[in-house]
Amino acid sequence: MSTEIITAFIALGGVIVSIIASITVSMRQTTIELRKVRTEIQRAYMDKVLEKRIEHYPKLYKLLSDFDKIIRDSTLKKKHVEDLFHNILEWDSANAIFLSGQSVITYITLRIELANIVKMSEKEFYKKYIDDGEQEQLLNRANEVEVALKNDIGIYSVEFPNTDRKFKSYQEVKVFLEKGKTK
Repeated sequence: MSTEIITAFIALGGVIVSIIASITVSMRQTTIELRKVRTEIQRAYMDKVLEKRIEHYPKLYKLLSDFDKIIRDSTLKKKHVEDLFHNILEWDSANAIFLSGQSVITYITLRIELANIVKMSEKEFYKKYIDDGEQEQLLNRANEVEVALKNDIGIYSVEFPNTDRKFKSYQEVKVFLEKGKTK
């Protein structure tokens, strides 16, 4: 082979390697840019969801907090449960779409229990929730929803910035604070 042909093949090889390197770098840059755009879109979306949660969660939180005070400060009546259930259903129709997966689980569990109570007779209600002391379980379910709402809007992330922990109950928050953990 002549030197001109060898030189041409070497030059062609250099051009091919340069093209492959250029394509590889371009593909990597495109992938990185797409990830950035996706992350920005997700962040913007989550910011909007968080805004809506902060706007609507306090209404549900207030209903639960007021119910908590009724259970702790006075005798629970079936009417209190019925009022809470109807108010929750009203809130649900407009705002439940903003609940996270974990909040939905705790919320639906409470809603089912309230629906079952509403279907009970007065006698059944007083036997189970007053005489047998099941009102504490009902209070715990309501408190679990409160904690889930706080997790959703990042209350604990702000309060405990060194932890990714999600709490399930006020008891867990209390234990966490007593141990002084800052994971």
